[in-house]
Amino acid sequence: MARHLSLHNRLWSLESAAKDETNLLLSFRYQNEAEHFRRRLWNHRNLIQATVRHHLRLRKDDICLILPPESWLQGGFNVCVVIEVESDRFTGRLIFRCPMPHKLAEQQYPGTIDEKLNCEVATYIWMQEHCADIRIPSLYAFGFISAGHSNIFVDDNWNVTCLIDLEWISALPREMLSVPYWLTNCSIDGIIDDEYVTFDEVRKTFLKIMDLESKKMQMEHDVNITDTMRDTWESKGVWFWACVRSINAWLFVFEDHILPKFSADQELIVDLKQVSTFWHHNIDHVVKAKVDDEERYQAELRSLFEGNN
Repeated sequence: MARHLSLHNRLWSLESAAKDETNLLLSFRYQNEAEHFRRRLWNHRNLIQATVRHHLRLRKDDICLILPPESWLQGGFNVCVVIEVESDRFTGRLIFRCPMPHKLAEQQYPGTIDEKLNCEVATYIWMQEHCADIRIPSLYAFGFISAGHSNIFVDDNWNVTCLIDLEWISALPREMLSVPYWLTNCSIDGIIDDEYVTFDEVRKTFLKIMDLESKKMQMEHDVNITDTMRDTWESKGVWFWACVRSINAWLFVFEDHILPKFSADQELIVDLKQVSTFWHHNIDHVVKAKVDDEERYQAELRSLFEGNN
């Protein structure tokens, strides 16, 4: 009999896992590797403690305590070891953040962890120089090996007060700027019907606030960002960029938002799918390979839930 398995604080049955779009085999593997990494960090806690003492220049009688793994924090790419420090110079809790090698393909592509730290430290410096009024974590030290919204803190008035995970700040075409889809707590492919109306109202309010705030700031360019964001919304360009960003949602976004701009024919999507035969000279082989991959995935999933792995 198939069992239930826990993943990210949620119990999964074989039936629910088989219907999910996510590669759950990969997610379960990542979960196991993350737990192994946490145990490895705990086993090396004396080295972590010595590193922290060195960078903070703590004395022998200063307290530097590595808290148990139950108190640690974990995101998509990092494990954060929580440390308590008591000294004349500083008393409080610190975060010793460690990138997870399995999420950065360090084994396959050595140096990716160093690259991650490089770009994050550079972004810290840029933020301190150009956005000094926005609080970011204090960077005491960093070492090399030898936006979603969960990374943004706001106050009661929704002013941005703190940013974390700064390595994800990127330089993109201005047309890719858009009102965050998660403002209404809805997935990008769920913004349809009533959810579309709700999001559109929030979007308009968001842009009005941006207009007001932009008048208070000294811009280093003459680009009207909110005009661009409004233009891409009206032209449906915002949905094109959403398709580029999301592998899982692009088909639904295309059918719901882009296709209706060009035709009201509900059957057109069927005709368009036939065009896929022109994408590759041996498309039948590609389709068969995809079907075989899905069947193999489902078999491995059943094996996992039935306790054979």
